[in-house]
Amino acid sequence: MKKIVIFSGTAEGRILSEGLSRIKTHHYVCVATHYGSMVMQPNEYCKIIEGRMDEKAMEDFIVKNAERVFDATHPYALLVTENISKICQKNNIKHTRVIRAPHNTTDENNILNFKTHAGAADFLKNTSGNILLTTGSKDIHEYTGIQDLKHRIFARVLPSEESLRLLEKNGIKTRQIIAMQGPFSVEMNLATIRQYNIKWLVTKESGRAGGFEEKCLAALQADAGLIVISRSRETEGEDVYQVMEELRIPKKLEVDLIGMGPGEPDMMTAAAQKALSKADIVFGAKRLLEIADKPGFIGEEAEQNLRNVTVRKYPYYLASDVIPAIKQLAPHRAAVLFSGDSGFFSGAAAMKDELLRWADNSSMELIINIIPGISSVSMLAARLKESYDDYPIVSLHGKSHDDNAFFEALDVINNNKKTFLLFSGRSDVIKLMDLLKSEVESSQKGCQKMILGYNLSYPDEKIYTLDPTEAITPDQLPEGLYTGVVKRWI
Repeated sequence: MKKIVIFSGTAEGRILSEGLSRIKTHHYVCVATHYGSMVMQPNEYCKIIEGRMDEKAMEDFIVKNAERVFDATHPYALLVTENISKICQKNNIKHTRVIRAPHNTTDENNILNFKTHAGAADFLKNTSGNILLTTGSKDIHEYTGIQDLKHRIFARVLPSEESLRLLEKNGIKTRQIIAMQGPFSVEMNLATIRQYNIKWLVTKESGRAGGFEEKCLAALQADAGLIVISRSRETEGEDVYQVMEELRIPKKLEVDLIGMGPGEPDMMTAAAQKALSKADIVFGAKRLLEIADKPGFIGEEAEQNLRNVTVRKYPYYLASDVIPAIKQLAPHRAAVLFSGDSGFFSGAAAMKDELLRWADNSSMELIINIIPGISSVSMLAARLKESYDDYPIVSLHGKSHDDNAFFEALDVINNNKKTFLLFSGRSDVIKLMDLLKSEVESSQKGCQKMILGYNLSYPDEKIYTLDPTEAITPDQLPEGLYTGVVKRWI
């Protein structure tokens, strides 16, 4: 029985395949490389065919297996697209080109366009400064063939054996290779540009899904020149979501609400890393997005799976910002990041309720997964080698101007042997310590010292011990994240 065949080389191919599997439609997905097969999700409805096909092999496969063909190959795989189209027309097999949405950069003043790599290399030989090539390894010879360019090049490529062999063959030294999977956020591109003192960034016009806009904005912020290898405009084809509508694949959104732990990447759970690897877009506070940008912290196998962490990232953590962005961007899977544990004084619960309310009103099939993390209280208890299961926990986070909240916290402290506390920052700590000091002076009672965990899990982590009989001033505590524990009056 013939099936749907997808030739895939982009995120669009993966999204379409997952949609077909969801409606229990059997299909093949053809990918050129092992790396391409790794990012797919084979199941009982999806069979992965790995390996490059010449025109004859492609025709034999299509004629034998395809009732319908979808070409979701990379925009630059022009020969492959041409062969698929020619074969399908010749054999009267319906086929659709699945095109990538174009970029939408708002400022192109620093962009120089070239039709070929040779033209770009010819221009660059008359410039100075380091060059960041983000165009892959296949065309590296166009640049290394010019002796003056070779030592100025830093090549950011996929971490595959094929890519690394091509770079080595063309004289690119190890120190000039950045082997990472993208696309990358503006912040990650900017960090790379600054780390390697880049003056020129070379990119293909890879569209929204390829991170083109993020490269433009990073180059603009860093005042680096941007060299764009323009692609031929695809005027015929359909967006992947148009295709899914045609195939009557119901709209589906999967959202992972992820607890990122106390701060450092190595405190993330494996489940959080895996969920991040599947996201098309990621939302969260800037601090949490920076955690998701740090490469190399999760081991080789997980690093290979963490392919889309920085596909599209937005510093939003309120439902009022996240939901409009989801409506506009139409992701297949989104991640929303929360500090600490998603079920522990977290915004995850409110986010879940708002997402469900929106889904009910929009007839969206919504799946919400909640991924717990390590809370700062459990981190502090572990540092102090104490338990926290029998003691109350009070959150003063976000309540800096609520005096009643601080008096209520004081009441809890007075009536319990031990109390754990969450603070927004050092001002909260000082405010509570002032109340404790007043309590000591008015009651003539003593109090065991407050123990504070500062920036737990970060390299500058510290444990402070404060005496409520002594005045605390801002210069004694750095600004940062605090979790504390106070013991009962004695």
